[in-house]
Amino acid sequence: MSEASCVYEAFVNYYFGTSSMFYHVCITIRRYLGIVALPLNNAPIEKWRVALAFAGCQLLSLVLAVSPLLGFGSYGLEAHGTSCGLALNDRSSTGKAYLIGIGTVCYALPVTITSIFYVLIIKTIRVLDCALLFFCW
Repeated sequence: MSEASCVYEAFVNYYFGTSSMFYHVCITIRRYLGIVALPLNNAPIEKWRVALAFAGCQLLSLVLAVSPLLGFGSYGLEAHGTSCGLALNDRSSTGKAYLIGIGTVCYALPVTITSIFYVLIIKTIRVLDCALLFFCW
């Protein structure tokens, strides 16, 4: 595999992987708003806000995927040499900063946000079940 095709593969995989992760966070927030927050206010969700959120996901994914092409982080062969991705063995200061930022923005933040909103949804459903069925489990 040539280096150019390796970088292309890593860029495409990384771009679509991060955008799908951010989409999942948007869907989680949308579910929270639809189940918990907006029924209390009786307010609809405007379609332009949803479109803006998904456009923000695309833009953030693009910025994160293009950064290694501009020298902030790098793409390279993965451990077994069968596919390409982020160069985890990049020991430069920008490489380390990029990997720490990616770990925070693409893993810790989405997992935290998704967990918090799903816990709030589960709490609301449990309260509604208690009110409707007259007992709590």
